[in-house]
Formats: sequence, C-alpha cells, structure tokens
Amino acid sequence: MRSVQRSGEQGFALVAILLLLMLGLTLGASALLYSAIEIKATQNYKSGQMAFASAESAATHALNQINKRMVQHFKNDIVDEWTTHTYLSEIGTQTLTMWGNDGMSYGARVRGMNSAERDGGFIFARGWGPNDAVRTVTLRVMRSPLPQGIGAIFGMNENLPTGALDNNGNAVSIDGNDTDVSNVEPTGADTMCGAATGGSAVPAVNTQNESSMDNLIGSLDAGEYDQYRGMGEENCVPQGNNFTCERPAILPLGGPRPEDLDDIIDNLQPSGMDDCELSDLSGSCQGAGTFPLCNNVGEVTTPNDCILNPGSTGLSTLGLIGSGGNSPNVNIGSYDSPAIVHYDAGDTPTTINGNWFGYGVLILEGDITFSGNMNFGGLIIVKGNLTIQGNASIAGSVWFTGDFLTLGGSAEVCYSQEALQRADNAGIPVDGGPPRNLPTVMTVVSWMEGMPEDDSDVTNGNPTDL
Repeated sequence: MRSVQRSGEQGFALVAILLLLMLGLTLGASALLYSAIEIKATQNYKSGQMAFASAESAATHALNQINKRMVQHFKNDIVDEWTTHTYLSEIGTQTLTMWGNDGMSYGARVRGMNSAERDGGFIFARGWGPNDAVRTVTLRVMRSPLPQGIGAIFGMNENLPTGALDNNGNAVSIDGNDTDVSNVEPTGADTMCGAATGGSAVPAVNTQNESSMDNLIGSLDAGEYDQYRGMGEENCVPQGNNFTCERPAILPLGGPRPEDLDDIIDNLQPSGMDDCELSDLSGSCQGAGTFPLCNNVGEVTTPNDCILNPGSTGLSTLGLIGSGGNSPNVNIGSYDSPAIVHYDAGDTPTTINGNWFGYGVLILEGDITFSGNMNFGGLIIVKGNLTIQGNASIAGSVWFTGDFLTLGGSAEVCYSQEALQRADNAGIPVDGGPPRNLPTVMTVVSWMEGMPEDDSDVTNGNPTDL
C-alpha cells in the first residue's frame, strides 16, 4: 500500500515540538523566577527579623544602662545626659555591633514626655540587619513607684582595693533578703530588721565590678561567708545555730557612680538649701518640707538644729555630732514622718555614737563611724569610708564611696523595701502627691514597632538622627 502525502504538512511535527519546548522553557523559567522571588522574600524576612532582634537588643541595652544609672528625674538625669554620662553614652553616642554577628547593629535615643517630664519618657531603639534591613521599636517608660534597692550595702567606688572589707565581729549580719522595717521606740536595744517578706532579694554587698567584688570576698575568711546572706549566696546550710556557706552574697550588679551623688542629693533637697545658715533658721530654711544643711562640725552648736520633719515647722533633735565625741539621745523623724539629714564632717573622721534612732535619709560627708546603739530605717549615703560597729541596726540600704568598709561588734544591716519606701516620703512633695525622690528604675508601660505617628507628647518630637 502506498502512503498518501498531503500538501502543506511538511515540518508540522517540528513546529509542534518547538512549541512544546518553548512552553517547557517558559514554565521552567517561571518556576525559577518564582523560586528566586521566594528565596528573596525569605531572605528579606530573615533580614527583617534580624534587624528587629537588633532593635530589641538596643531597647534592652538602653533600659539596662538607664536603670544602672537610676532615675529621679528622667529628663534631667537621662535625656540631658544621654551623650555625656559614662553609662548612657555607651549606647547614646555610637552604633554598636551585635556580639557574634557583624551583620547586625543597633543604636538608641531617648526623649522626654511632655505630660510627665519628671517621671516618664521614651526610648527609641533602632536595629539594622543584612540586606539593609531596618526596624525601629519605641518604648514608653515610667519611673517605678517604689525606690529600688541595689544591695543592703553598696560600695560605689569602682576600685575597691585588696583588703577593702574588714569583718571583725562574730555577730555581724548583712542580709540582702527583703524584710519589714520595725516600728520601734528609740531604746537602743531593738532591731530595725523585721520579719522576712519573701520579696526579691538583693546582694548583701553590691559592687560596681568584678574586681571590687573579688577584693571584698578575698578579704573574708570562709567561716565569715554566712554573715553575708541574700542574692549571690551559694549552698548555705544550717549548722547548729548558724549556717555555713560556700559563697557570700556579694555581687557586682553596679549602680550610680560617686559622681552621680551630687545630683541625687540635690534632688532630695530643695533648691537654696545650701544657703541656709544654722543661725538663720527662718523663712525658706524653716518652711515645711525643707531641711537646713550642717556644713561642718563647728556649725553644730546646739542639739536642736539641722533637722526639719516634712510637713511641720518644728525641728527634730539632731544632737551634737563631734569628732570622736558622743551624741546624746537623738531622734530623726519617725516611722510615719521620716526626715532628711545632710551632714558634712569635712576632713575630720567623725564617730556617731550614743543612742540614735530614726527613719528617712541620712547623707553624711566624710569618713563616718556608726557606733553605740543606732537604729535607723531608710537610706544612708556616706561620701567616704564607712565603719559600722557597736549595736547598730539599719534597715533599708547603705551606700558608701570610700575605699574601706569595716564591720564589727553586732552590726546589722538588712535590706528593706518598706524602709526605702517610707524614706521616699521624706523628700519634697511632687504636684501635691508623694515626694518619690529616691533613685529608682524605669519600667516599660507600653511598646510599639516603629515610631508614634502622633508625637505631640514626645519632647522635641520623634528623633531624626537614628
């Protein structure tokens, strides 16, 4: 049988094959294109997530540095010092690279809050990732309503030397576990440290860095570790009436620097207080909520000057403080009405003994020794070396700036959130409310990705230099 060849069919199979081939190529190219787009989208998502993680790191870093500085007035303490303060400028003046990943970096800026300049503010944190990815996080922060303890005792000096801690009393007790503060009469025999609250513990002694911590721990015998309880203690087990510990509660959590103290003290005192003379306790020096300043031992001529309880016009009894001398019975404020004392001993080491009793804030400049029977609840700041001995019982927190800390006799210092909160009421009332003048931390009340569209409450508006 012969095949019949039709006219016009030559090459049809080739054309069909070419069409199928072109379709296959198109489908393959489309698949490759969509795969590339999906890969790019995945890369962009990953880059964006890395940038967002960088922004979160910036926010965390900024908040940690702010809270290490501690805050009384957000604008003055943080916003105005963002590029100059040692802690804040670490993140306020440069873009930082994420540890372990050179492709990730971050930075942060702060702004005040127009509606709450003292207590509130904003942290603007920006992070960068691979492929030019950028993310921004905004935190709205407010001062904590409670003053924050950073240690039963806080050594502010960044270079505490070897042998900085002299523990020479078998009954010494430094406890960072939170306790109530006792409402006791000034008998000189009662303890200020009440019952344990079960609240968060702080170190018995806090330092600025590991070197200072090591020097303090190295000053102790292993048998003295149990006298320092709280955050940082290790393996403390009962042994008879006492404990044995493998490590004392001494940690390098850091806190305000000695150069921050002048600002802290100024915020605790009314403006012009330094101009008050003891011979002229009138006018602004005698007004409710103000506290005249003792500049040196020579100015203290009677036992009825230097202290003024807030909300009253009557002076409390301070008592004569002299170099190496004795103090009579001294009342400083009360459980319900704490007071503020600022005393400058100058270059002469001062011993405070006799029977001391009080609540509030005690600011002492110079090398100070607490001796005799002393019961105090609140915050004590010593700008110098510190010795606590005799039957001293202190609830709250004690800060010192000197090189040496000496503890002896039956000295007792216990951390007390309640004592600090009561001491906070000794400051200057704010807008008709409680004083809240002690340093505290900032807490996050809200956050968002990006910057607020309405920045009317942001002092000077959203930052443009991130």
